[in-house]
Amino acid sequence: MLTRLSFGPLRAWTGSAAFARDYRLGHYDAIIVRGEHELRVRGPRYHLHAELGLAYNAILEYERALEHLQTDLAWLHAHPLPRFFSPASVLATTYSNLAGVLEALGRREEAQTAVEQGLDLDGRHPMLQLIRSRQLAERGDGSGAVRHLTAAFEMPRMPRGFDKSLLLFAQDLSFSGVRDEPQFQWILPRAAAS
Repeated sequence: MLTRLSFGPLRAWTGSAAFARDYRLGHYDAIIVRGEHELRVRGPRYHLHAELGLAYNAILEYERALEHLQTDLAWLHAHPLPRFFSPASVLATTYSNLAGVLEALGRREEAQTAVEQGLDLDGRHPMLQLIRSRQLAERGDGSGAVRHLTAAFEMPRMPRGFDKSLLLFAQDLSFSGVRDEPQFQWILPRAAAS
């Protein structure tokens, strides 16, 4: 019964403990087999399509990942969560994952739209800020790129280990045009020291 109600804080208990373990270990086939079976037998539940999308993304099956992430997004729009469960953050995370897959498929305009929609919902989402920063750097907008990169670094709810992700992100060749900006130079040592 609880697996049908897995949203918000209940997700840690009912979402899929096996998903978190298998994702950390790289057992994407187990996630996919279990998730696809649950989808066929029981139907969708909160975050099932997102789990499948992440697993397909991890094994570079971007078209299947895209299909599941778009379905998850549609499901979240059709089944709004109560305000208590911070639905904007949940939707923003889905937009972030969707943007990453769209970029991997080379669909840059759609990825940009997904990032903008996610930031409209939750302008404080760190991964969306990073992706937007890279998009602006690729277009040659150095000040906008640095602004979003700074916003990502200064997030009060930065996930554990996110500073290291920020360092890896900043080494992307897209940022070669903004590496000399003083604000960019200020971010890197702070991220490395965290």
